[in-house]
Amino acid sequence: MNIFKWLFGSKTPDVPSWTRNANGNFMKLASTYRITVFKSDQSGKEYWKFCYSIIEESGFDEDDPFYSDHYFSELDARDEADAFEAGQPLTKPTLQAEKSKKIRDQLDQRLDQQEVKFQELVAKIERARSAKTLTIKRIENLKKEANSRILQANNLAIQAIEHGTPSQDRRAGALDKKHKTLWPMIDSLPTPAP
Repeated sequence: MNIFKWLFGSKTPDVPSWTRNANGNFMKLASTYRITVFKSDQSGKEYWKFCYSIIEESGFDEDDPFYSDHYFSELDARDEADAFEAGQPLTKPTLQAEKSKKIRDQLDQRLDQQEVKFQELVAKIERARSAKTLTIKRIENLKKEANSRILQANNLAIQAIEHGTPSQDRRAGALDKKHKTLWPMIDSLPTPAP
């Protein structure tokens, strides 16, 4: 028995098949949506993506279609487009997933390094506090280094949110918060001699 006839009676649903469009890209065109698989270069390498767009009553595609991540082959992109169309999870490897894994794998080491740099800067601030003479130049250098460390810690926190594990996210957030104490430490230094 034909499953479509059983489900929908004599009316066959709009289930398009893959064809090639004028640009040579694979495409599925239904009455309510369009899926296109296309080439996408990233850093001089060739990848494949798919775009799913709803066709409005006017006959034009909606303004905000869905674009997939970058797949390593045209076949993977087509398979994932079929899965997306069927409401199934997307499981093929992507460029973004590989980059995310690389960042996640390096994050603990980078957080360790950032913690060491934070402790070194705190030690510099404490040495400046106990110095016999404190110059404006020394305070400016401490502020410049603090700004750099704060930006680095914030960048790591953002990467942990986007790519890290929950524990890496918590650790990076705590380190970012700790870095925000650098400016008050520097501001509490004695006023330098003119």
